[in-house]
Amino acid sequence: MDVRRDRLEDAYATQQRAVTRRPDEPRQYLLLSQILEKIDRPADARTALSLARTRTRAAGNGELETRPRIDFTAPGGSIGML
Repeated sequence: MDVRRDRLEDAYATQQRAVTRRPDEPRQYLLLSQILEKIDRPADARTALSLARTRTRAAGNGELETRPRIDFTAPGGSIGML
């Protein structure tokens, strides 16, 4: 079993819930797209990024910062940067 992959799958599930809770928040889609890239789902990542940009324009927030660095730190240590 690939532990890193399992953690990314957990991050994916968590981020899907975040998108469901705040569907109008562009950053939720951006984070989802980054996770999808990491789990080798590039088409889904592009879709999520497109949704992030659409939500940003709809909110009138200007340009979306597309590469924020996210540190997922677990109590036992870091599971990496996205």
